[in-house]
Amino acid sequence: MVSVASYEAGIERVLNRSSDVFFGDRPILLDTAKRTSTEDLIVLDRLFTYEPLALAFKRGDEDFRLVVDRTLSRLYGSAEFRDLYAKWFGKPDESALTFFRLSKMPE
Repeated sequence: MVSVASYEAGIERVLNRSSDVFFGDRPILLDTAKRTSTEDLIVLDRLFTYEPLALAFKRGDEDFRLVVDRTLSRLYGSAEFRDLYAKWFGKPDESALTFFRLSKMPE
């Protein structure tokens, strides 16, 4: 294993074959693979970790939290969300769809 200073450095190591694989945050890897003009770079479907993300805001601001939760929940269930996801990360696979389906608040 070799540590690298940046995603660019890790991806360059894979492309110049000085490393066989590069582990990183899936959304960043998907975006990089999409922008790379070579077919030598692929992002595997296998997930090695589960890392939920969160938005931070002021403690006790329940009204704002509820607005954010409801807005994200509506977006997760919309066709627009799939289009946005596909634009930035590629077509969502079944595990991504399941994650967003389970993250939705009940109506």
